[in-house]
Amino acid sequence: MAPVAKKLPTKVLDVREGAAFTVRTPKLRPIGVRGKHHRPYSAGNNLMTNVGPDHYVLLDVAHDKELARFQSTQRYPGRNEQVVITKDGGRGVLNFATGAIEIPRITLPNGKPSTVDIVLDGLEPTTWVLAMGPDNKAYYGEWKRSSPDVALKDTLPYFPTSIRAERGLDMGMGLVEQQPGECKHIWLEVGKPARCVPPEAVGMYSAERFEGRWLIDGVLLDDKLEQTPLLPCDGHRFMVAHNEELRRAFASCGDTLALATPTETYVWKEPRSFITGHDRAGDYEIEGLADTLADPDPGKIGDGPISRWVDLRAAVRLETPPLEPVDGYAGAGAAGHVLARAPGKGDELWHADLRGGFVERIATDVKCPHTLYAHASGTRVLLDCVDLSSSAGSESTGSGTWTEVIDFTARIRYHVDQMHAGPAMPANAIGIRGAGNNRRLFVLEL
Repeated sequence: MAPVAKKLPTKVLDVREGAAFTVRTPKLRPIGVRGKHHRPYSAGNNLMTNVGPDHYVLLDVAHDKELARFQSTQRYPGRNEQVVITKDGGRGVLNFATGAIEIPRITLPNGKPSTVDIVLDGLEPTTWVLAMGPDNKAYYGEWKRSSPDVALKDTLPYFPTSIRAERGLDMGMGLVEQQPGECKHIWLEVGKPARCVPPEAVGMYSAERFEGRWLIDGVLLDDKLEQTPLLPCDGHRFMVAHNEELRRAFASCGDTLALATPTETYVWKEPRSFITGHDRAGDYEIEGLADTLADPDPGKIGDGPISRWVDLRAAVRLETPPLEPVDGYAGAGAAGHVLARAPGKGDELWHADLRGGFVERIATDVKCPHTLYAHASGTRVLLDCVDLSSSAGSESTGSGTWTEVIDFTARIRYHVDQMHAGPAMPANAIGIRGAGNNRRLFVLEL
């Protein structure tokens, strides 16, 4: 029996008149080597960056020490501090903490593989190995990782060229292949054989039945969320917040919204709004509802400020003054912090602590002649004033550019001129300075 739908409760956040955050200049410590190819990514407490067109290194940030060198990465940032990489022409798994690289030793029924791929399952602590055999058959299986040896016997209809390994609601991963035929999409799930998925069930905004459950935008819903209202709904925009800890389905159809948890279902009216953020909100536990000037039209979405939010974990609706989240930060991170501008007040910077229950103005001196971009890490946000003009490129550190690390707990803005933000680390942040072959990575000591 379907649970009785309830109206989502509402909480109005306080507006505080606190002091502006303190501005400080952090100490800069260079790491790595100079070069034009740096694309740094956080790898736990270490840093992964490319130092050439086809060469990456894993750096120990604390000691400026190279832990591993390899050719390329696949589908980073990976699960459980690991990522699939290519080394010496073969696939392997890199451990972020130690730099150790594991390379499987594959056995097939009819000889050696000609093509190999490795996929870290998006939900289970499972490593999949795919291989093309000399008999032109595609094989797959689980690699237990206690030994480099893995024997593959089960086959797929074909060797996939596009692989999606995302966190899902009670899902393993989807293998996506665009080719003629009946089986365009293959689904792998731990403990079950590979099977074909209807092609219409993997497209954007799709809602189709698959093996007795809803498959939404390629994500399989938890069976306890089967009673989610508004399914199917022509022209609706469907959101799923999916990870191991948070099992939620968030849907909209016209001006009606619904939130389903394993134990409760909420349905309420929300006129002139649409769901912001990514189509799959795996990293977001709080979603903003952008204000619109007309009823939402899937073909004509013109979002405005955000004054309404839905906390998917707490199952509560939040209200704030109208805010314009900084580019790249449309949804609130798991910590519930949003960095935003106030409409019509270009020099002001606002902080909404959606979990803490308040909104505050933290600066009145933010001047950026270029584009502001932000991304979050825990209770910090990296704010980047970056020149995106075609002549400068997306990584320019020329005149007027700057980076800030905003620490909400310490109430400090760490400001550095002529620097492009890299990833936030657990204890510090990474910045990039210079141009051409003279680009250099720096640790911002906070």
